[in-house]
Amino acid sequence: MHYRVVIFCSFLLLSAVGRGYSASFNKQRVDRFDWKIVSTEHFDVYYYEDAEPLL
Repeated sequence: MHYRVVIFCSFLLLSAVGRGYSASFNKQRVDRFDWKIVSTEHFDVYYYEDAEPLL
């Protein structure tokens, strides 16, 4: 009986550790950009400052 309790507790501990480890990879990284806007009659075009020569 003691053997089953140890196995069960080990399973619970390992599953909790696994959830914490995988949750850290779900964070989104967001970079801040200084967006510029070119407005036309029908559209608003948002672009990054480095893409200005393409417009």
